[in-house]
Amino acid sequence: MDELAASSVIYLGETHSSAADHFVQARVIDELAARSSAPLTVALEMVERPFQPVLDAYIAGRLSDEQLYTDTEWADRWGWTFANYLPLFHACRRHAIPLLAMSLPADLVRRVRFGGGLEALSRGELKAVLPDPAGYAAYAGRPPYRQYVKDVVVPSFRHHIESGLLGDNPSFRGFWAAQSLWDESMASTIAAAAVGSGGGAAAAPPPTVVAVLGEQHVRYGWGVPRRVERLLGWYQARVGGGGGGRTRRRS
Repeated sequence: MDELAASSVIYLGETHSSAADHFVQARVIDELAARSSAPLTVALEMVERPFQPVLDAYIAGRLSDEQLYTDTEWADRWGWTFANYLPLFHACRRHAIPLLAMSLPADLVRRVRFGGGLEALSRGELKAVLPDPAGYAAYAGRPPYRQYVKDVVVPSFRHHIESGLLGDNPSFRGFWAAQSLWDESMASTIAAAAVGSGGGAAAAPPPTVVAVLGEQHVRYGWGVPRRVERLLGWYQARVGGGGGGRTRRRS
């Protein structure tokens, strides 16, 4: 835990249905709150970006657990057992740790997945979710990432077909594009938070970001963590420094 507390980004890769995983997440937050010299932020795959004001209100104590469930449209947009996540949410509220929404809106993801790829999005939408388009495109060509697609994304695609989640004419191109965009979006959210406001002696110190997300996004490092490493440099160049601490994967 002391080693984790010295990190700038920590990944807690979960099995969504595992109550034990969520219990451990809450314990990690409690331990980090006692040890970390930096402020903490917990970034969530479970909540879509437009619902950030709901998370803010919950941490501020203005919403109950039931209102958090309702106002994030949890049942429709995430669906995994809400009660399992309550120890994590309670730990964050107990320590006044901000919660950060990472997921793209479901409609946008569906259009990419079933509409043939990124071409389904407008230029403005792409600009909003891909802050570093050149780096994003180059990343897709790296051999370790192509191996990650083979080992992780392809089996996930097959599982979605077997589960009947992709309709009658599943497209791997659309599925991969949605997965890649989802990972890039989460990575950009994490990196921007980890860099903080940057520059200037009066600027707030960047937080330690604890990313809570599905384990396949963390496995082998090539879903989200390596993207974060790339994007940290991209954001640091634009805010004049800050957030340059070590990053560590924990799943």
